[in-house]
Amino acid sequence: MLHDAAHGIAGFASVVYHKSSHDQFRFIGASRSDRFEVPNTVGQQALGIDDREAGADSFANLTWLHTSNTGTVVTVSPYYHFNRQQYIGGSRSPLVTTDSRASNYMGASATVATIVGKHTVRVGTDSFAEHDNSLFGLAETTGLLRSATQQEVLWSNVVALFAEDSYRVTSRLTLNGGLRFQRFAGTVTEQATSPRLGAALAVPHVGVLRGSYSHYYQHPPTSTLSGSLLDFALSEGFGFLPVFGEHDAVWEVGLGIPVHGWTVDVDAYRNMANNLVDHDVLGNSNLLFPLSIEHGRVRAFESTLRSPLLLGRLQLHSAFAYQIAEGRGAVTGGMTDFQPPANHDYFFLDHDQRVTFNSGATLDLPKGFWVSGTVLFGSGFLRGDGPDHLPAHTTGDVAVGKALTSRVSLRFTAINIADTQYLTGFENSFAGTHWAAPRELAIQMRYKFNY
Repeated sequence: MLHDAAHGIAGFASVVYHKSSHDQFRFIGASRSDRFEVPNTVGQQALGIDDREAGADSFANLTWLHTSNTGTVVTVSPYYHFNRQQYIGGSRSPLVTTDSRASNYMGASATVATIVGKHTVRVGTDSFAEHDNSLFGLAETTGLLRSATQQEVLWSNVVALFAEDSYRVTSRLTLNGGLRFQRFAGTVTEQATSPRLGAALAVPHVGVLRGSYSHYYQHPPTSTLSGSLLDFALSEGFGFLPVFGEHDAVWEVGLGIPVHGWTVDVDAYRNMANNLVDHDVLGNSNLLFPLSIEHGRVRAFESTLRSPLLLGRLQLHSAFAYQIAEGRGAVTGGMTDFQPPANHDYFFLDHDQRVTFNSGATLDLPKGFWVSGTVLFGSGFLRGDGPDHLPAHTTGDVAVGKALTSRVSLRFTAINIADTQYLTGFENSFAGTHWAAPRELAIQMRYKFNY
């Protein structure tokens, strides 16, 4: 791994104020800044390529929670979120890339929940406005020395309204239903109404059987491509189409089984998407252009296992997933040179990894110490555009902590402790070539205020 240094700093605050037995105010704020070197191949390192990335993120959420004597709960949460991401191309790159994007989100969510007989009813909204200011530039340092720069200042907004009901038919059977309306206005304007239905049945001596059918709408990104940058892309053989929102229909069935304090859960789902929103990567960078594919489907089986506290000190957990992620049809929006199979068959998406498994344990030790470990296995992501996959990989994480006092605790974490190197993508049309993160070490001190 060459040219891969990284550093960051972050801080956060959480305040809870009880004005009365019926009113509570909460504030959560956080801010962070990160700097990364973009890893080089041996050849890129020899050329002295020095591409870097920088990121900043801050948010503030304020919540008013009001409960009445009748059991009605009102929650109002205005929020603000700022995010800036920058890709700073080094002057020695054959194609110098500059990308700076700042996004401001301002909005609020509000819900009213009440109990009427056997019904638990919730209505509300989650609506926001987004302001994007982005600058993107490409400049050749060899050959024709072409260059293109584009700056966009765009507004968009999302208005969402929802209503849902949970109806306890009997002590064992609960039915759920809901309806959500969303309207997106930005580079395109569209709206969608999404119904959702579900049921949960407690089966004696077995567990809780659940099933659902849901529609979802995912609005498109605000940014687009135009001007001289679009001309540059077209001259390179790329096309660009507006990106519209994604529509999903999801079937899901699951079973939760309690066994002597252990919890076993199994789940299977199938997601069929129209206008599947994905991304196209520029080379091996983290610069992503939004795109959409005509159809997509994800089929998966998942299971989890969690133990009770064993011998008063030990807790075990594991999770297993088998997933197939596929797309079909042409690219319907965005910029890419990907050509789908001529026979209109499904092709695998870049995040198609069939088997994912992790298992771990947490052990409480004397004198306030504790230790935890997790082993993670992946069967390998897609090689190129498939159908072959990359080799399997296994990594391990370890954490050790100690309570110094009733208020102060320390924690040390090692992620990918063996520094295992493996590819998460290789020459894929949508994801380029990327390596997994190397070993990461972190130290955390936590102080608990009097509350």
